[in-house]
Amino acid sequence: MSINYWSETNFEGVSSIDQLQSIIQGLNSTVLVIDDNPSDLAPLISPLIAAGVNLRIAEDAMLGCSMAISYQPDLILLDINMPKIDGFTTIRLLKNAPNGRQIPIIFITANNDEESRVKGLLLGAVDYIIKPFNLQETLLRINLHLRIGQQIKQLSEIAIEESISSVVKQLDVGVDANNNNQFDQALVMTVTQFLKQNISNPPNVKEIAEQFGTYEKRLNQAFQNTFGCTLFVWLREERLRMAREMLLSGFVTATRISEVLGYSSPAHFNRAFREHYGCTPKTLQKQYELTANQQPDDND
Repeated sequence: MSINYWSETNFEGVSSIDQLQSIIQGLNSTVLVIDDNPSDLAPLISPLIAAGVNLRIAEDAMLGCSMAISYQPDLILLDINMPKIDGFTTIRLLKNAPNGRQIPIIFITANNDEESRVKGLLLGAVDYIIKPFNLQETLLRINLHLRIGQQIKQLSEIAIEESISSVVKQLDVGVDANNNNQFDQALVMTVTQFLKQNISNPPNVKEIAEQFGTYEKRLNQAFQNTFGCTLFVWLREERLRMAREMLLSGFVTATRISEVLGYSSPAHFNRAFREHYGCTPKTLQKQYELTANQQPDDND
């Protein structure tokens, strides 16, 4: 289903920059600006800071990708015309990264041509801003996409709560032996979704079991029946799988990955990764870069 958010969003009562700042202030949002010359955006950056936005700035694409993965901003403002790695390539990198593809991107361009706009939108950007920009219209667009992102998060949280409620209800009324397998799958699916969203600081197994209306032994048995391992082992494996994906994206350091995934220290992360994959995170990244560089060009 296609929704025209512009036509369904009522901004008739918004008549000034001050009102827009007041609206945005209530969102408690983080915005990442990726621009090699951020001073060009000073007229936009100042009112965003005044509106209480947690603003982060990266002056090159690779740093921007790393900050996007690390800080998980609510919105990215991305300049298209940057040296070395342009905005189009940056969008591709982020949309292929496991923790980057869900972040909405508004691209900023001085090229007011249809080809550039269509290209950016096809790559996954949610909107675009033409320089020089109208400040009020630009703040309206930013507010709109921040609110859409907030609604998506709320819907996701509601879905998890409904899944929890469904699982708890099944526990309350009792589950027939014939339906044990389906119940295990429903419970495990809900818990794994919850853990992925809290991967940096998950509760312990007992706390998770209590939150989902069951007990530790029953929860571990459900994981054993579904994955052949306990919840703790599944969480350890999932962290290492996510770590490998993030390392192979090429723009997140091992130290930052250890923080994002909730390891107690970089040394602990390095040890766990080496024991599992047989090499250090740094070695894996170097080997991947060498392999990528050795691949022949399409024109060869």
